[in-house]
Order: sequence, then C-alpha cells, then structure tokens
Amino acid sequence: MMNALHIDTLKFSRKLVAAGMAPAAAEAIAEALIDVDTSELATKQDLGVLKHELKQDVADVRQELTVVKQDIAAVKAELQAQIHALKAATKADLRDLENRLVIKMGGMMVGALAILTALMRLVPPT
Repeated sequence: MMNALHIDTLKFSRKLVAAGMAPAAAEAIAEALIDVDTSELATKQDLGVLKHELKQDVADVRQELTVVKQDIAAVKAELQAQIHALKAATKADLRDLENRLVIKMGGMMVGALAILTALMRLVPPT
C-alpha cells in the first residue's frame, strides 16, 4: 500500500515521550500510524491537476454560454422579423376586409334606395 502521507515515526515517538507520554504508548501510536491507509488522500499534485481540469471546465462552459447567447439572439431576431411580417400581413388583411365591407355596405345602400324608389313609384303619394 502506498502512503501519500510520510511520517517519521521515530521522531514522532520521541516528541510524544518528550511531552510526557510513556515510551511504550508513544511507540505503539507511532507504529499504528504506519498501518493507516492514506492512499486516498489527495496530494498537492492531485489538487493541481483537479484545479487545472476545473479551470478548463469553467472555460468550456463560458464558451458554450457564449454560443447559447448567440443562438438566443438569433432566435430573438428571427421571431421579431416574423412578428413584424405578421403585423404587416394582418394590417393588409384588415384593410382588404374594410374595403370589401365598404363595397358591400355601399351595394346594400344602393339596393335599399332602389327598393325605396320603386316603392315610392308604386305607391303614389296621397
């Protein structure tokens, strides 16, 4: 098993004894440290690699965000153009409808006047 943490157990044991611990207990603790699995601890090199990967990921996300913003702007412009075209078509349709209604109303008025005139001729004034 590879340890990422390197401890001088003799020096560690001597410091414990100097601090007032029994030599047998200090040696037992120092020996126990040898058996501790530190293989899963991250080293400075591991953290450096991770930091570089994260920076690259952030740069990639920023680049993708720029592309997405451009796509949104293109869709927005397209939608605005379509809305403008629909407004123009709707205005033209309304003008056409208005013209047809005016013609029909005019025709109805002419017809009503013709009927009124015919009735006036048929029924003499009294």
